[in-house]
Amino acid sequence: MAHVQSARRQPGVAFDPVNPRVIYAGNAALWRSSDAGLTWAMVFPNPGRNTIENQIGDHSDYSLTSDDPAYPGGDITAIAVVPGEARTPKGTSQRVYVSFQARNRPSAAPSSLPAILVSSADGGATWNRLAVLPQRVLLLVPQKSGLIAFSGSTAYAIGNDGSVKELGSLATNFKAVSAARSSDSVWIYATGRDGLVYLSEDSGLHWRSITPDLHQCSGKFEAIATSDLNSNIAYVGFRGLRLGDGKENLFNGIAKSTDAGRSWKIVFKESIRRAVNLTGTWIESRAAEGDSSIWFDAPYSLSVAPTDSNIVYASDLFRTYRTLDGGATWLEVNSKSVGEAWTSRGLDVTSSYGSSSIHSIPATFIWTIPTSVSSRARMAADPGKAPPRESRTPGATRRIGLRSIRRNAASFGEHSADARSASPQNMAS
Repeated sequence: MAHVQSARRQPGVAFDPVNPRVIYAGNAALWRSSDAGLTWAMVFPNPGRNTIENQIGDHSDYSLTSDDPAYPGGDITAIAVVPGEARTPKGTSQRVYVSFQARNRPSAAPSSLPAILVSSADGGATWNRLAVLPQRVLLLVPQKSGLIAFSGSTAYAIGNDGSVKELGSLATNFKAVSAARSSDSVWIYATGRDGLVYLSEDSGLHWRSITPDLHQCSGKFEAIATSDLNSNIAYVGFRGLRLGDGKENLFNGIAKSTDAGRSWKIVFKESIRRAVNLTGTWIESRAAEGDSSIWFDAPYSLSVAPTDSNIVYASDLFRTYRTLDGGATWLEVNSKSVGEAWTSRGLDVTSSYGSSSIHSIPATFIWTIPTSVSSRARMAADPGKAPPRESRTPGATRRIGLRSIRRNAASFGEHSADARSASPQNMAS
């Protein structure tokens, strides 16, 4: 499972529980890798149904048009693959769920746009529209007879027949949601738009507040993540946590609970200087401007390895960093030193407009999918070696052929051969 979705505009990612080398990632399309991220192919919409890529504006905003009748358009926000289902001939799980959110209308806030859920019962060969929910879906959790979707302020039970039933809800919209298994139930950790932290121990039916008491007089909580196989462990990001007078006591950072939210402790915090337990890069050395800094941001996303709750990755506006010891120490992984200089690992702070969304998969693999999965998100073929840049006229379109569309992905700093970065890049011509 191990999905981590925030309310920021980030693509969905899911990993096949039947075959851990199979990964799904989404932007305007659903992509699949069958070789642990080395190559990617478009699964949905059907690339042979007059599917055309559109890139518009100086940010090269990415969208698709397609004659695939099941394709709703918009952006993928969540993906789920059902464990325990029979395999396809290619060795992947049969049933896959995807949630799309419509593109912005000029007068509509993104959170008010409806979500369209589609499903495939044959490993992505064919698709059907399943249900419509009133707002963006942050997380899909597979169940025995369907799935749970978290949309707006509410948890919904979605049946395979398209039936929709409201479960429980918060008094505010969800900001971030993460799930873990505990016996026969699903525990849901969430943060709300009110800046508080919540927990459901019955798949979203009932909720209680577990907001950390860190002796703060102000602040809010945003990104959150738990470990799939250890529901008692959770990490939550905080922003503007006031722990005393003066700007040196106004912190962004991460807190951790090992007892299902009954108690919390800070494991990472930064004010006008970087965290004392962070081994940084060139970013921190160049960030300080007098006694202030524009770099030390709160985490946008967090991910905990499903089989080892000591392994956590975090990303903010400019950095990706990780801990292997439960938060005692952290290492920034977007750059690496070469002598007295620095070089890229492919996860560049200037390679895409926005943050990264981080997701964990079995065997402690950690994957990063850039917010904009397009030509701007240029992942190096080898660490430290940047690929050639493409030139694309704003507003250009590209037709997608019948053949499989693949791109190499890059690895970035890892604690072992099992920690990699992959990106389903822009479609090949």
